[in-house]
Amino acid sequence: MKALTAWLLAAGAVQVQAESELSLLLAPQAQQEARLQWRLQQEPWRAELQALALQGQAARLELGELWWRGDWAGVPVQVGRQRLAWSLTETVSPADPINPRDWRDLTRPLRRPVMALSVGGGPSGWQAVVAEGGKALLPAAPWALPLPAGAPWARTETPQRWQAALRWAGREGGREWSLLAYQGQDQAPGFVARTQGIAPRHEGTRLLAGSLLQPLGAASLLRLEWGRQMPRAASAAAFTQFVLSLDREWSLGEGSVYALLQGQSSHGRANAQDLRRALDGQWLSRLQWRADAGWQLQLEAVGRRQQGLVRAGGQWPLAAGLELEAGVQAVHGHGQRFWAAWRHNDGLYARLRWLP
Repeated sequence: MKALTAWLLAAGAVQVQAESELSLLLAPQAQQEARLQWRLQQEPWRAELQALALQGQAARLELGELWWRGDWAGVPVQVGRQRLAWSLTETVSPADPINPRDWRDLTRPLRRPVMALSVGGGPSGWQAVVAEGGKALLPAAPWALPLPAGAPWARTETPQRWQAALRWAGREGGREWSLLAYQGQDQAPGFVARTQGIAPRHEGTRLLAGSLLQPLGAASLLRLEWGRQMPRAASAAAFTQFVLSLDREWSLGEGSVYALLQGQSSHGRANAQDLRRALDGQWLSRLQWRADAGWQLQLEAVGRRQQGLVRAGGQWPLAAGLELEAGVQAVHGHGQRFWAAWRHNDGLYARLRWLP
């Protein structure tokens, strides 16, 4: 196997991309993290492997995407571990239910790949997906969820083994839209008490959702997502969620200014600690200066009156494919407010990435 791999690499038949990231947060109770990721890409397949080391924990390997893409009677087919990117908005996306999220950084949730068979797809037309039920990774290190004293986390429960979705997407002029019918599990788990501790649990749900991207002139975009969640558990209530964002970019000198404003709301009885609805009533705003030379400065805030997170920083390309991201962040909140549990995240942060 090693000889075959070496021959493929030497022959140029496989493209290998390696990325590494070292994160440092100078704040009380913070843990530091190092990540190394390999991607092997050659049509019609892709493979991804990640090594992760978290301070105070054993290092581990994680399998990412591993899929094959082909064509069957003129219809695109993709099978294997994959991420299906259907979202138009950031942080929370009711129209993107297949992949559970990695919440280890609460401010930057990532899709976790799952085994799936996807038929159809593309910018317009239909797409049918059957996938396994995956598990979300809960916030960790400085973003870890607060627990009652003496109550450890128990194993995550996923009673729904399968997910299925039928999606229809279209384009008309500059407008893009989609409609989705889904049956499977909640994207983010709820929490139930067990003898072993507090268990995260992905309940079964049905979902009707849609999205719309509407250009507003030459430099502005309106993005809208909505979803009607219909949980199958008797203890959970149905709710409707909306996410609306407006973004615009201006060209200025040797760079550009980008601005984003996004808000979300839900209608229906709230369940405790539902990460999909944690930012309801809060606003996400972002202002970026993007220089043509490749560096950028950014000011970001998320929250509402008397609570939230503010982050100011930048990204700078260095030599040999290195990129530095650094800045300062402040979290404020009191009592039982959402952001109060993470006030210890105030401080400086830095991330060093290698992107050859």
